[in-house]
Amino acid sequence: MPRTKQAVACVGMLILPFAAWGCGSSRTLSVSVPPVDTTVLDMALKRLAAAHLRVQLTSFGPLPAGYELGNADVGDQDPQAVTRVKAGSVVRLDMHGPNPIPSPVVAIRHPATVTVPTLVGLTWAEARRAVSPGYWLAIGHVPALGPHDPNDVYSSYVVIGQSPTPGTKLPFGGVTVSDGGFRPTVVQLRIGRR
Repeated sequence: MPRTKQAVACVGMLILPFAAWGCGSSRTLSVSVPPVDTTVLDMALKRLAAAHLRVQLTSFGPLPAGYELGNADVGDQDPQAVTRVKAGSVVRLDMHGPNPIPSPVVAIRHPATVTVPTLVGLTWAEARRAVSPGYWLAIGHVPALGPHDPNDVYSSYVVIGQSPTPGTKLPFGGVTVSDGGFRPTVVQLRIGRR
């Protein structure tokens, strides 16, 4: 076979897979919706990002001290798992809230107090990085979030209020109460959309 025919044949073999997939055409990649309705938000976001899908969240209620947004249970999803949709489609998640409440753990050696940092104005991810292990966060109502790339969900939430105020000194971890129980040190946050 002459060299020009070999070159054309080689280029043809490289182009054929792209043409079959629809490269340069108006065809859109179809993906299968992963099952996320029995997971927590963190896992759901990872699965949806891997499937090239966007996410929309319903609002969800308060999360008790020690809970992260990412640990909130996903209740339902629409469309359902294994449904074929176009890449970039929106999957709506109905958030149910927390799993069983975790028990507080306090380090044996620690300072007597912890100082509350300024969290208002920070995104959720920034706020999580700013907190110390000396207290737990409690999150009030979390508003619904319109269609977003799963990787941008946490940066779309911002802290709009906190109690106690920044600079307040609190007992590290919590205190033992008169009946022998334990009351963890908690900082209450209000979350809003950016």
